[in-house]
Amino acid sequence: MSIYVDRRVDGSLSLYIDGDLQLDTRDERLYHEALVLPALAIATRRRQGKMKALIIGGGDGLAARELLKSDAIATIDLVDYDARILQFAREELANVNENSLSSKRVVAHCMDAWDFVRSCADKKTTYDLVIVDLTVPQDVASAKFHTIEWYQLIARTLSIDGIVAVNGASPCQTADAYWSIYNSMRVAGLHPRPYRIPLQSFKDYGYGPDWGFFIVAQEPIEKSELTMDLFWVEPRHHLKLASSVLKMFLFPEIVAARRALSKPTRIGSDLLLSYFNNEQSVDASSIDWDGLGFERDPVVLPDIDAGDGIFPAGMRSDLASVLQVTSDQDLLFERVTYLMPPLRRAQTKEMIAEFLRNPARFLDGIDLSALVTSLIARASELPTILVDELKLLRDKIRGFLGDSTALLKLGMRITAIIVLVVIMGNLIYPDAAYGKGTGMHIDGLSGEPIGLSRPGHTRFANFGAEPEMATGDGFRNNRYNRGVSVDERGYVYPGRTYYGYCRTYYRSPRHRREHHEMPNQQIAPYRLTPEADILADGTVVIAISDRAYLQIRDDASTLIDIKSAEPIVDLRRDPAQVWRIGNEIRRQRLGLLKTIDAKNKWNNWLSWMDFTPWYSEDHVELKNLHDSLERLNLAEKNLGTIPKEMPAVAPAPANGAIELFSGVWMNGSGSSLIVKTKDGSLALFDGRQWSCKQRSTKELPETNTPKLKAVVLSFLNSEVKDNGAYVARLQENLKDAQTDRRALERDKADYNACSRNTRPTDLVEYGTLRIPLKDAVRRTQEDLDKTQQRIQLIEQQILEWPAEIYVARLMIDTLSKT
Repeated sequence: MSIYVDRRVDGSLSLYIDGDLQLDTRDERLYHEALVLPALAIATRRRQGKMKALIIGGGDGLAARELLKSDAIATIDLVDYDARILQFAREELANVNENSLSSKRVVAHCMDAWDFVRSCADKKTTYDLVIVDLTVPQDVASAKFHTIEWYQLIARTLSIDGIVAVNGASPCQTADAYWSIYNSMRVAGLHPRPYRIPLQSFKDYGYGPDWGFFIVAQEPIEKSELTMDLFWVEPRHHLKLASSVLKMFLFPEIVAARRALSKPTRIGSDLLLSYFNNEQSVDASSIDWDGLGFERDPVVLPDIDAGDGIFPAGMRSDLASVLQVTSDQDLLFERVTYLMPPLRRAQTKEMIAEFLRNPARFLDGIDLSALVTSLIARASELPTILVDELKLLRDKIRGFLGDSTALLKLGMRITAIIVLVVIMGNLIYPDAAYGKGTGMHIDGLSGEPIGLSRPGHTRFANFGAEPEMATGDGFRNNRYNRGVSVDERGYVYPGRTYYGYCRTYYRSPRHRREHHEMPNQQIAPYRLTPEADILADGTVVIAISDRAYLQIRDDASTLIDIKSAEPIVDLRRDPAQVWRIGNEIRRQRLGLLKTIDAKNKWNNWLSWMDFTPWYSEDHVELKNLHDSLERLNLAEKNLGTIPKEMPAVAPAPANGAIELFSGVWMNGSGSSLIVKTKDGSLALFDGRQWSCKQRSTKELPETNTPKLKAVVLSFLNSEVKDNGAYVARLQENLKDAQTDRRALERDKADYNACSRNTRPTDLVEYGTLRIPLKDAVRRTQEDLDKTQQRIQLIEQQILEWPAEIYVARLMIDTLSKT
């Protein structure tokens, strides 16, 4: 077992055991008061005399600290199997647990909890209050502490009016696991009452938006027992009002409904582990089901899983070979979390699995040497052992001349640190570490090429995407609006810097010099797509290259020099581009509105928790969400007239012409640029001079020619340089889309088979939902159609790309000769 302590400059700390967060001193009092104090208050009222208490787990001494506040607690037996945790609690955590383990009323037993409880049951030793504070199970051996047999043992150690408090799981992220524990208690003859709290440290670590507990007795606990004047101990930092306690028993109805399906388990079952490993997040803010709203739960208990396994016996031999393949993945995961315990386990496992499937996909897209150097520069923030490993990797990189993939041949140690660098790079530099160039094709927020800069070329690939709710912490981050960009999901990116003159863009450089006008520097606060941003004043800008950006106005699209902020050329507004931007703004606005609605409900549920450190952060987050919503509204207004329907893709201005970005093409032979200016004229540039196909124009003065050439050359050189990585990315996207199609075809076949003996209105499983069969069939077909369109688009891009690169090289030669 590994123990890791993350100490912060403010004096707070986090404790990790085997990579799992155990406690964070910034909010552990809320956790332990919620776990212990309601049960202690009810037990005190029922017993009205001296009580014996048992703590199972809780070697940190924090649950004992809460119990020792009560003079009614005569003795506490504390059972923890690891002597190191007990020693750590006596030394490192003594100030936090208030020396609870040194109390004469506390007797610590370093032994297996199962053996201790079974011995008590055999000896008929009983307790008036039992606190079960065990960690989330990681294997079948530890999962036994949430089985029917375990809770039957617990029941045998309870006095007649005894109370049990149990640490559970996140009801809104691992609902099936939470209710499986609940139902195992019910089968064991106990009567659990479910309740939950928000815990910021657990949420940040990925455990879920809420954390659930159970208060349990041999006879149902009445709601009145929690509304009467209870024997509350002092001091209490968080649970100060009875109304606060009652709100903890409120749940979303959609979460509570899962208890009808979540199976109780017996020893040997792996089902609970499967429930934990298959997270299904649900909005945690609703409070339309009351865990105290009944005397005895009326829901019929599901069938018991008796350890036969999740898979039929016939599949187990086939799975054995697969499990052998994953052994490297498991070893790599253990090594990575050993080096950096605070990493979120679920997300880390997913990234390691993805990395092992295709390492080149990760390594070809980053500058590994630069990323390692930047991490070493932050050595003071990292564990010493990790810094040592980073320095080892830095030395190895020098001998491989940039061949990052070849480094993996050096074995598990080097592979583990490379994986960790990739993960940390994604966490610390999510935008800068991946995807070195903007490129002709840019993967959008949904993994599709959205290409706002080239609306004609992308054929509107991912239109109709569902609005996304913000799950990242960007809107509550104290860096919001301060040098970073936040997207619709709340993810944070390094902000792109833009220079401009706002409404004075039409003035000449001479006029600006005479009046000493300086360009305004702005770091875009909102990331609309990977290539497009919205500035603070609602201006939509699209990054073209490191030399220029497009500013989308109500009368034109202006190509602007990124350094001088001078306009290079006013281009014709493309209706397809304007429609695409407007459509994206509206979609994201719906997502923000959904997020704001959920946040309002969440804050309503948390209204009793104004004492918590994150209470004000929740309200700041809501304010920032409204701020971003207003920015989207302003951006839509600044676009001017937006086509109501999706415009037809405009034909190229010449046969074989290839669009570089909106309003600029190269002809099929790579001998000329074609520019559609603000007045609609087509201007051609052959590398030496301009000509107009329709009429003379003043929209493109020759003094801007060098800047335009530089922008196009920078753009094309980036495309040619990233050619190999882009093709590999296309191939991987195609493979993923084909896998999605096969899965949807299987779903469709299952629903069709089901329709032979099921009515169209009967409910069936559709992802995490239960919906009418007819709706499941319709949605599945819609998903199939969209996936097929995506496959066709990617296949066409793969087919066309070599010719485009060939023409791009010719165009580079044309522009470079003059």
